[in-house]
Amino acid sequence: MRRLGGEGKPAREMIAMFLTGTPRTVLKIRKAIATGNAMELQQAAHALKGSVGNFAARGAYEAASKLEMLAREGDLPAAMGAFSTVESEIGRLRVSLRAIARRRAAKRR
Repeated sequence: MRRLGGEGKPAREMIAMFLTGTPRTVLKIRKAIATGNAMELQQAAHALKGSVGNFAARGAYEAASKLEMLAREGDLPAAMGAFSTVESEIGRLRVSLRAIARRRAAKRR
């Protein structure tokens, strides 16, 4: 929360944007891998990395960064394997952010 500037409205909004936007980005990644579109994969992985970077979630950031690098190199078979790590790390981050959002909402009541 310190990295987001505390517990105020900007932090809550950033968490909400991440929670609502990430599923679309993950779907773009999944589709890019399925269609073999390395450029689309690289762009989506880069966007995900940027979103994750706001939360200092090292595991998720590193997984997205690796996926972006593999896409840049055109190594789609390896990207398929790396994607499972991305999904896992993003899932962990989403659980943590939902818990933070619930705690913040309870405090405001």
